[in-house]
Amino acid sequence: MNDLLCPTENSLQRKCDEDKQSTIDNYEEQLSSVINKYHEEMEEAAKQYSSITDTIMELKNAKQEIKDLHEQLEQKIEELKNQAQYISFIESQLASDRAKLAEIEGTYKTNIGVMKRQYVVSIKALQDQNLDLKQLFAIKAEELCALKAAIEERERRDEIKMRMSVNQEHGRVFEMISPAVSDILQTQTPTPSQTEVNNPDG
Repeated sequence: MNDLLCPTENSLQRKCDEDKQSTIDNYEEQLSSVINKYHEEMEEAAKQYSSITDTIMELKNAKQEIKDLHEQLEQKIEELKNQAQYISFIESQLASDRAKLAEIEGTYKTNIGVMKRQYVVSIKALQDQNLDLKQLFAIKAEELCALKAAIEERERRDEIKMRMSVNQEHGRVFEMISPAVSDILQTQTPTPSQTEVNNPDG
């Protein structure tokens, strides 16, 4: 009887051991699977954490860049305000300068008109004066030519009169000294001999 029970107990024991080992194997397999899955999840979480850290760093950098850009924008806005004020000042100055320029142009045109009229009047007066001077010059030239001709004619007549007077004076002097000269010549000239008369080459 005991011999009949032993194989059955042994079979049960083996089956129990097999079930136990199978349970252990399944547990270890499940545990290993859980551990592997945990490691994978941890690695994935680490990757996500690293990615989140990078994202946070990028966000910080982006926030700093946005802050810098905001400061630059405020600075640009301030510069634009200053430029707008300067442009407004320049436009005011330009408007004032345009008004002054328009006034100067009006005065210039008025002065140019006055000067032009004065110039025309002066030119007309000079032309009239020039014509009068030409006429006066022609008259004076004719008078001068007539006077010169009269002076030359008077000088010619005076010269003729003077020559006639000198010739007359010379004639009177010659008449006065002619007898005395004849006497002197006769006194100083020897009488030629008959031989000298006949033979002048002697």
